[in-house]
Amino acid sequence: MDKQTVTPRSHKEMIREYPITGLVEGWYFRQREVSNGCYVVEGSDAYGRTISRQTRADPDAVLAECVAFARQSVQCAPDQHDWEFFDGIANVEVFECRICRLKKLVDLKTGRESFE
Repeated sequence: MDKQTVTPRSHKEMIREYPITGLVEGWYFRQREVSNGCYVVEGSDAYGRTISRQTRADPDAVLAECVAFARQSVQCAPDQHDWEFFDGIANVEVFECRICRLKKLVDLKTGRESFE
C-alpha cells in the first residue's frame, strides 16, 4: 500500500465547518444538538484527523474530552516548545506552550522546573 499525500484544508474551510477555534493549535471543533438534549461534539485538524463524542448530559465536558485528545496529538518535542508567560503564583512562575498547551512551573527560589 502506497502512502498518499494529504493536502491540508485551509483555515477558511475549516472554520466554516468547525467554528470553535483557539483551543488547540491546528484543531477546530463544533457542538451540535442532534436531538432534544443529545449533543455531538466533533473536532478535526486540517489533515483530516478527527475526534467525536456524544452526550445527553454536558456538551462542554465532552468538548473538554475532545480538546484533551487533540492536545495529545499535538505534543511538542522537548526542544520545540514555544513558552509564553501564563501566571505567577507566590514564588512560582507558570509558562504555557503556545503549541501543545503544556504548562511549565518554575520555582523562583530553586530554579526547579516541573510540568503539568
